[in-house]
Amino acid sequence: MAKDTAQTRVAGTGSVYMAPAGTTLPSSYNGPINASFIELGYTDEDGVTFTDSPTIDRKGAWQSFYPVRIIETARMAKAAFNLEQWNTNTLRAASGGGTVTTAGSGAKFAPHAAGTITEWSLVIDITDGSITDRYVVPTCIVVSDLETNLNRSDLAVLPVELEAIGEAGVDPWYLFTSDTTSFTNT
Repeated sequence: MAKDTAQTRVAGTGSVYMAPAGTTLPSSYNGPINASFIELGYTDEDGVTFTDSPTIDRKGAWQSFYPVRIIETARMAKAAFNLEQWNTNTLRAASGGGTVTTAGSGAKFAPHAAGTITEWSLVIDITDGSITDRYVVPTCIVVSDLETNLNRSDLAVLPVELEAIGEAGVDPWYLFTSDTTSFTNT
């Protein structure tokens, strides 16, 4: 394969969306996003970290210093980002769910009940010049701790880490792209 700078990515900007799992998912890189998906607003300058990692089990033998078998025993896909905006939707995203009620002349946010897990769908759009990529995670759950630093010199961010849930016959995540030059069906 030849070196080609057109096949590199710099996610110059983008958006992150979440909706309840089961929401109709986008079917292309530029198609409409179901109205149930909520854009989560600003992320910090680190953007989004997307990880797909295998769990590898190495089997040894007395007669070899090297593994004689290498087996993939599990796979995990995650997306992580820090939200800079604070509102009902971003607190729900960071804590995995929750409710807002009126409290006197203000509002009260309460996280979801302990022992309950809310399943979400995630869409991440990135733009690099004329290229648009769209990552889709059909079903995922929040696995991060809700921990934020409250001080007078930095933005208080809401960390979010979501892990894909596998379902038989459903891709745990996939990527749509406008880059038909670099991505061909081979």
